[in-house]
Amino acid sequence: MSTRAVRHVVEVAGPAALVIAAYFVVPLTGRPAPLVAGATLVSLTGLLLPLAVRRSNAIVAAEHPFSMAVRTIGLLATYVVVGFAVVHFVLADRMPEQYTGLETKLDALYFSVVAVTTVGFGDIAAVGQWARGVMLLHLVIGISLLGLAVRLTERAFRTSRGDPPDRS
Repeated sequence: MSTRAVRHVVEVAGPAALVIAAYFVVPLTGRPAPLVAGATLVSLTGLLLPLAVRRSNAIVAAEHPFSMAVRTIGLLATYVVVGFAVVHFVLADRMPEQYTGLETKLDALYFSVVAVTTVGFGDIAAVGQWARGVMLLHLVIGISLLGLAVRLTERAFRTSRGDPPDRS
């Protein structure tokens, strides 16, 4: 593996590992937990789009556009998966009747990955109205992330071929 390839893997895996490690280390129970969950939701819904746009524009100027696209998709996917894991865990901790089968942080992370990938094994379910509302937002953002991944890959392909950037 080339030095550049190793650097790119570290650039994707490093931040993802830090975010996941922080998720398991930061306490998500007790009094401040709803504030953490609320701040996470605001961040996911209000900051993800500007970040995606900025990174999308950076692909056009990147020396290696595919690498930039992969790093961007990895970063955004990590934020969505871990961010919603936080929200699901806090909601399940505060209102256990909202979910069946969601009891630990690992359960919440697993549930978040299953939701984003639209696999839906059924072993953990959002049964309460609050949990279903969070799941709706989770699924809409997850599907949007898939569309964004396709768009970023297409933009990287066009840029690497030397096509003029599509400004739409």
